[in-house]
Amino acid sequence: MLISFPTRRRPTRMASGSFGMSAVSRTAAPCGFLRYRRNRAGRLAVPVPSASLPHGAHPAAPFASDRRISMRALFPSALIAMAIATAALAGAVSPASAAPLTAAEIKAQMEGKTIKTRRFGMAITLNYRANGTVTARAFLGSVDGTWRANGNQVCTTFPRGPAKGTECVTFEKIGPNRYRNSKGVEFTVQ
Repeated sequence: MLISFPTRRRPTRMASGSFGMSAVSRTAAPCGFLRYRRNRAGRLAVPVPSASLPHGAHPAAPFASDRRISMRALFPSALIAMAIATAALAGAVSPASAAPLTAAEIKAQMEGKTIKTRRFGMAITLNYRANGTVTARAFLGSVDGTWRANGNQVCTTFPRGPAKGTECVTFEKIGPNRYRNSKGVEFTVQ
């Protein structure tokens, strides 16, 4: 069953000489308009441009209904396509971030420098010192802790604050003076 929707109205001259309005239906136009049809479940099917029909075919031709796809059939395909695209983007790793930094590289690039990041909803500045202490400063205050290199990981220990306790992470370089740790936190070294 084809459903026709009026798409626009245009003035026409009536037999009495006055002007009236006539509706142009989407199913009546052979080219350029969209056709709608109800599927077996009674829902509107996805419109198919009538221009995609073979040359000379009329939109109301019996074979035209075979070209329509219901939304219920289209939704799983769209989900699969989005999942594939997301997986492809997630798998695209730049060569600079292929391997985690070693302890020697971390010490050379971060020790004695100011590190800025955002964590727990606030801007944080960290200073890793050569003597094994680290200072974290934020809007609410600062806290001193300790740090040590353990293989290709850096372990920090804070006695109090939002990051209380010991946490060990690896680092990867993602750009000039930009790094990301294994928890997904990005930061810059100045």
